[in-house]
Amino acid sequence: MRHYDGTGSVDYRVADAYVLPFDDGCFDVVTCMDFLEHVEEPARVVAEAARVLAPGGLFFFHTFNRNWLAGLIIIQAVEWFVPNTPDHLHVLRLFITSEELQGHCEAAGLRTREQVGLRPHWRSRAFFQSLLTRRGPPTSASSSRRRCTCPTWASP
Repeated sequence: MRHYDGTGSVDYRVADAYVLPFDDGCFDVVTCMDFLEHVEEPARVVAEAARVLAPGGLFFFHTFNRNWLAGLIIIQAVEWFVPNTPDHLHVLRLFITSEELQGHCEAAGLRTREQVGLRPHWRSRAFFQSLLTRRGPPTSASSSRRRCTCPTWASP
């Protein structure tokens, strides 16, 4: 990842997501991108993110909703689109529903700011081109943008 940091100012650390090596309230923003669907106890990860989040801070995350469509697109399509995908990279039972995630966030003392969903544009030319070229399908938040239950959470 260091090669993506053109500034040389990012401090990369390897840590246990269940027990982060940081003081309480030391971050204004915590991000958790494409991670919660890979852990057995996402509630513990959310609680730990909330612990290191400063009052008024923001918790941003992206994860997959557990439903048949996510299973088809994320699990089956990724294995088809991406050569050499490791076995069990995505496991549907580890995906999280919006309601479960909302419960984890509320239990950790976080309150909702906004939820934005992403989905493929099935009828677009780009979607069908992605099938032919075996590149991932394009997605957009615009068609499903709504205020409701997750991913931007704020500490009180």
